[in-house]
Amino acid sequence: AENDDEDSDEEDDDDDEEIPESHQKPIAQLARARQSVSAEAYGNWNKKKAFVAPKHPKTDEQKARLNETLQKSFMFSELDKEDMETILMAMKEATFDAGKKVINE
Repeated sequence: AENDDEDSDEEDDDDDEEIPESHQKPIAQLARARQSVSAEAYGNWNKKKAFVAPKHPKTDEQKARLNETLQKSFMFSELDKEDMETILMAMKEATFDAGKKVINE
């Protein structure tokens, strides 16, 4: 029973504690609303436009090869035919010699 009294005293202590003055914001600062910050610019030179994917011509063999490769990736495997066609046509083929470093991190 004595333990129960100690527990309730500890709980009561938590309720009565105030934030130390050194941790409180000045009253003048509490009254002001925080200003928001935006990095996006607006105006005639930054108008929103519909995205148009690039289209690079490909042979049927290239499309089939790319499609087979992309189907192995979880990111592309569930795309519908129209979206997959957009992705395939937007890709640009590049060939590299064996052993050449292609990506630098």
